[in-house]
Amino acid sequence: MAGVLGLLQEIKLGSQRFDFLPADLVHQLSEAHSRGDALLLDLQVKTDGKLTIWAGQYDANSLLPAQGRAFELASLVSRESVGVVRYLMSDPTPSARKRQAIHSAMAWFKNNALTGINMVQVEAEPVRYKYHTSTWDRVIVTTVDSPPIWARFYDLATQQPLLANRQGQRVDSLVQISRERRTGYDWYGRWPAPLLADKYKAWQQKHAADGTNTQ
Repeated sequence: MAGVLGLLQEIKLGSQRFDFLPADLVHQLSEAHSRGDALLLDLQVKTDGKLTIWAGQYDANSLLPAQGRAFELASLVSRESVGVVRYLMSDPTPSARKRQAIHSAMAWFKNNALTGINMVQVEAEPVRYKYHTSTWDRVIVTTVDSPPIWARFYDLATQQPLLANRQGQRVDSLVQISRERRTGYDWYGRWPAPLLADKYKAWQQKHAADGTNTQ
């Protein structure tokens, strides 16, 4: 959704790449962008009254977080939420509500980073699965110097890492997921790291002059 809204925003802002579009269509697309923006902000999950990040998918009628594929339980999703925050930061004149959404998401990323562990690849006998061939495996190891890492999914209530197998059963650790899903899906990653390292700071500095850099 963030990618589509980014395209609509570019058209709405008058990008020369789309100057071939008729004015009435640009108007329709601009209105669609405004509605989509409002919905995206509405979908930011609140836990105990505090804004967090976004879910992976939502029920089309209730707009509540919903399950996707069997192993994608209703949950907060870190990887895709990074894309949402990047999109929100692309607005040259963000509203107060949009600024709050960004600040809240960034605070959530910072507070829910996992330390003292790392996900590493290890050698393994090649196995051919339906959708990919695995020539290695993944394991979680304890470390003392690895940079922060994030689980892809987090429980909606406890905000603890959430994992599930292909049967849709929640499990406690990566080792309880089949090798097919361990190597064919990204359960852990450092997706928010670039935002926390530099992009958020640059965004704050950019909007400090207009009084929008408050949390």
